[in-house]
Order: sequence, then C-alpha cells, then structure tokens
Amino acid sequence: MRPGLFITHDSRTLLLDANNEHGGQLVEQLNHAGFKTDFAVSWSAAHAALSANYYHSFIVVADLDQSAVLDQLDALRRAALRVWIIVLSDLQAERALALAHRQGVDAVLSAPYSVQDLTSRLAAFSLRARPAF
Repeated sequence: MRPGLFITHDSRTLLLDANNEHGGQLVEQLNHAGFKTDFAVSWSAAHAALSANYYHSFIVVADLDQSAVLDQLDALRRAALRVWIIVLSDLQAERALALAHRQGVDAVLSAPYSVQDLTSRLAAFSLRARPAF
C-alpha cells in the first residue's frame, strides 16, 4: 500500500467500551483506518444500536471473568446472528477464547493487542458474511 492511501470499508462496526476515553480513542483510530465505527458505552445502548442498524462487526471491550458479561454476550449473539463479534480482553488468550466461544464470539484479542491486529481482523471479516448457525 502506498503511503497516504486511504482505504475505506463499506461495512459498519459497533464498538462497546464502558471507558469513554479509551473507547473514543479506539473509535477515532478505527475510523481513521477506514472502518466506519459507532460507539456504545453500555450493553443496553449496544443492544439498541444492533437492533436499529446493520453492523457487519461488533467489538466489545469486556472482562470475560464476569458471568454478567458472558450473559450479555450470549444475549447479543442471539439478537445479532449475522454480526461478527470480536472481544478485546485482558485475560490470557486461551482462557479468553474458551469462555468467549461458548457465547458465540468469533474472535478474541488478548492484551496487549494493537490497532493493527484489530483492523486486520476486521478486514478479514469484511470479506465475507458471518454464517448464521
């Protein structure tokens, strides 16, 4: 890719992060990378956004050690079967992946992750529709 070349992706992304500052920075970085990203700060706001709009992918910054988070992920998966779900977690990769996959999560990036890791995953998911099982 040539320097300064801006690539846009037609798909929309929703980010859920309860930390306004961190989430706002990540939204800015994703938008700059060409991913149209909306921001939700609560599970209920994310659920409303997923119900009202079409999103190709949904990124959640979550603590997978909390059962309430797993319940929310499960509910959102059932409400948005065709949306790719990516969880950003502080848990060790293997443990996070095992917990998240039971809730229908498609990918987990464990800390430390980079924006490049995330945009690479989003780009890969943007190439195909998520199968509804």
